[in-house]
Amino acid sequence: MPALAGAVALTEGQAFEVAGQKVTITKADVVPYVANKFSQRFEFENADNPDLRRLREKYKLDEVVAAGKDEFAKQVLLMKWVWDQWDFGHAQERVNLVEPFEILSQARCEHKFQCMHSAAVLTATANSLGWVCRQMAIPQHTFCEIWSNEHRRWVLLDATSNYYPEKNGQALNTYELRQALLRDGGGVMRVKMGEVGLERKAQSESYGQRLLYIGYITNTDALVRGPDYSNDKFFITKDELSQVKKWHTRDCPENPAVDPYFPVNQAAVALVPSAEGLKVTLGTLTPNFKEFQMGLDDGAWKTAETAFVWKLHAGENRLQVKSINKLGVEGPVSTVVLKVAQ
Repeated sequence: MPALAGAVALTEGQAFEVAGQKVTITKADVVPYVANKFSQRFEFENADNPDLRRLREKYKLDEVVAAGKDEFAKQVLLMKWVWDQWDFGHAQERVNLVEPFEILSQARCEHKFQCMHSAAVLTATANSLGWVCRQMAIPQHTFCEIWSNEHRRWVLLDATSNYYPEKNGQALNTYELRQALLRDGGGVMRVKMGEVGLERKAQSESYGQRLLYIGYITNTDALVRGPDYSNDKFFITKDELSQVKKWHTRDCPENPAVDPYFPVNQAAVALVPSAEGLKVTLGTLTPNFKEFQMGLDDGAWKTAETAFVWKLHAGENRLQVKSINKLGVEGPVSTVVLKVAQ
């Protein structure tokens, strides 16, 4: 989504003119489009891969997540399902096995598996349901981050131990967990699914020592190939705290809290006043993008073009837009509300 000349800053209270009418932004709740050298490294699973559908149907994954009251609850249920498939064990003879069908097949024979297997299966099954999931690495451990359309953020999901971290009710990504444990005095809770609901135990600073380095595996196509640490797209985060240990030497983001955490599935909005009306341009980084949908005022959702003219009327004007991928998953809704002077 390139910068557009004459685009209005999407900030509440911003005023501008369209065809001689004074327009004021009263609400701008828009997930932005972010492109950086790290977002551009990622290669996402192809929704046209027939094995995605086969995986979804063979293991009845829609039924696995059906009880979730919302998308994130469904994602947590999927994590628990992966956790339930085998007992943890250091299966050294299978350490390089990353093919999800084979892992799940051998799990039926009561083979034990470890963290890289849990991450591979969670990534593939999440992809099969249309969610964007990526594998993560720290020294001697592998887990996942999943994009939550509901929370509009990446969230750490560790299927090996069946938990996600949160602080003050906010689900955290890996870097946020690291900072909370090592810099912000803790207060992070481990959320673990148990037989009678959620069992919570405080995370310790010692756990944070495992997060001194964070590695981002930039291919999510777990059904085609395993996690690729060897290519030059793999990157890590580190700082002065990391000096107590040695790990990979790789490219590092200058802003580790932001650069690796680019949004996906968004419907970014740019507005440019013109004589014809307000020109709207939409942008997204939606893997397996299918279409945008829009709703004007109280109207029904309908397919939207990437660029169109928004005809304003006196009073309140509301625009809502969202992206939809090829597996029918809807991204976060972006909302812009304008007040046109009478």
